[in-house]
Amino acid sequence: MMQKSKIRIVYLVIPAIILISFFSCEKIDFSPSQNSENIPGEFLPKSSGYWNYVNTLFYINDSDAGSDFDYYVSNYDWCSGSGTYADPFVIENLTIDGFQNVPACIYVADCERYWKVNNCTFHNVSSGGLNAGIILINASNGFVSNTNSSNNVNGFTLFTNANNNTFENNWVNSNSESAIMNFYSNNNSFNDNWFNGSLVGLQMDASFDCNFTGNSFLNMGIAGIFVNNSANITFTGNIVNTTTYGLYFDVNENITMSYCETNDVSLAFFNDRTNGSEYFDNYFNTNFLTIIENGRYNYWHHNYYQNYPYDDANDDLIGDDPYVVGTFSTDYNPIWDDGDDIAPVVNLITPLNFTFHWFAPVIQLEIIDTYSYSGWYQIDDSDTKYYFTGNNFTIENSTWNNLDVPGNHTIFIFIKDIGNHTTMIELWIFVDFAPPEPDLDYIWFYFGFIFIGFAGILLYIKFNGLFENIDKKRRKKLRDFI
Repeated sequence: MMQKSKIRIVYLVIPAIILISFFSCEKIDFSPSQNSENIPGEFLPKSSGYWNYVNTLFYINDSDAGSDFDYYVSNYDWCSGSGTYADPFVIENLTIDGFQNVPACIYVADCERYWKVNNCTFHNVSSGGLNAGIILINASNGFVSNTNSSNNVNGFTLFTNANNNTFENNWVNSNSESAIMNFYSNNNSFNDNWFNGSLVGLQMDASFDCNFTGNSFLNMGIAGIFVNNSANITFTGNIVNTTTYGLYFDVNENITMSYCETNDVSLAFFNDRTNGSEYFDNYFNTNFLTIIENGRYNYWHHNYYQNYPYDDANDDLIGDDPYVVGTFSTDYNPIWDDGDDIAPVVNLITPLNFTFHWFAPVIQLEIIDTYSYSGWYQIDDSDTKYYFTGNNFTIENSTWNNLDVPGNHTIFIFIKDIGNHTTMIELWIFVDFAPPEPDLDYIWFYFGFIFIGFAGILLYIKFNGLFENIDKKRRKKLRDFI
């Protein structure tokens, strides 16, 4: 079903969608610029050693001995490692200002060995469709972290078999086209990144088995996330804020999206022919339209839709009626909270009614209410309120000691929720005089008397058996004498 489509950026103008090509990439010169110099830059890495370059592109072609990772390890202090899983190549503490004159700061090609980029800053590359702070083409097994790629055309470009790469905890800001371009590249992961102020946050085309977790796509000009002609893509816990289109899916299969959120967008979600996908536990907040769903065989479950038109009368935070997402899609358990409509349910667990008490009892309750609540109790005809928190409380000792003794008393227990619904239950108890404190002298005397009596019995049994044995011996001697 998947066909490689023309590289494009989506121009989404309600109600029409205009796709414009931006393959205007100029010819790339892969040789490092001779104008590079070690001077302090605008962005200083955090570690002790750092290297600054201006107007410089580092082209790493791992299939060419003159520009592979081994060459850079031998010639540059900022590159180390051997390229194994346990000892990957590491580019660290590097700042490059492209000076609007190079297509990328770091370009990795034809690499299957393991490598990392950490704590770097790449900015101000020249204009061009693929140009970016980091470009990967046919480059795999990379890990990019704690890196700033800003004021470029694209933050990161992964193009044609740039597979099995991870981008984590990066800061990507004010790129003119995309924060991420992921075309024809598979098994890539983007986790906990901050993407801000591009035309499109994510552009994905003809890619498979990629994961996006915990990322923020903020203040995008057209769309937060655009995915086309791809499959097996997972979005978990991402946020899209302040853009025209929050999410735009076009001709995909098997997209899984959960715990994602859109805010301050004109259209939260647009799906054009994305089928066999699953959307659950997402929050679609919007300024205009919530969902346009033209896909089939999609499973929608337990999502929040800002324009849900029905009620939640039983306060279970699930809408009473299904939400029709599209012609072929319905969410039968939409998230919805229309406020507190039901009073709390309160059950008395202990003590039982009509029981005797010498000391103040611990009162245990079962309280059932979706919303927060407060509780207090009053005794008999007193207007004094004694507040408590939680489901258990004990009557204050000073109050308990002032009750009539002996006597019957009623404890009125009130639970009030945030909707001002109040439930009251009653507890009837009999308060009696406390039993006298035990007399320790009497107790010692009593147990001493029992001990002496018991010892006397044991002595009787012992000596009685001894006398019987003596009598038996005497009778035997008498018989023998006769």
